[in-house]
Amino acid sequence: MSTVLSECIHTPMDTIKQKRQLSLKAYTGTIDCIRTVIRTEGVRALYASYTTTLVMGLPFNIFYFPVYEILRKLFKSDPHSHDPLAHVCAGGGAGAAAGAITNPFDVAKTRLQTQGDVGKPYRGLIDAMIRIWKEEGPAGYARGLLPRMLFYTCLLYTSDAADEEDSVDLG
Repeated sequence: MSTVLSECIHTPMDTIKQKRQLSLKAYTGTIDCIRTVIRTEGVRALYASYTTTLVMGLPFNIFYFPVYEILRKLFKSDPHSHDPLAHVCAGGGAGAAAGAITNPFDVAKTRLQTQGDVGKPYRGLIDAMIRIWKEEGPAGYARGLLPRMLFYTCLLYTSDAADEEDSVDLG
């Protein structure tokens, strides 16, 4: 439930970030971007990727946690000892793997968020996924793959190492 609610705030912010990074329209700033999107595309445009973002989280977590456990056991020499390096490597590796597997959803999410700027409307997640495949093939799904993998490697290796450290401290 917390993800559903937090994405109500995060999704519009991410949409505005994507539009500002794309720079196809001459927004004078973030507030201008928000006002322009609402005026020209409607409030729904801020949430065009909401469902995709929620859907993307499921396969990410389905892959992340088992890969993390496998890698943690692989990197940890003594199953009874606390080994922060094993958790760092497992979190980073699992993050990279889950990021790679869900990258096609992330590409579709970005396309949905920026469709008003590029003049290429989609009817939703499935339409975006099908059109990316038909128009660009597998390479379309791989766009931004390395930065996404690096992002999740860095984010999750630090996060998991901190979580493991907390669990040791708390007993």
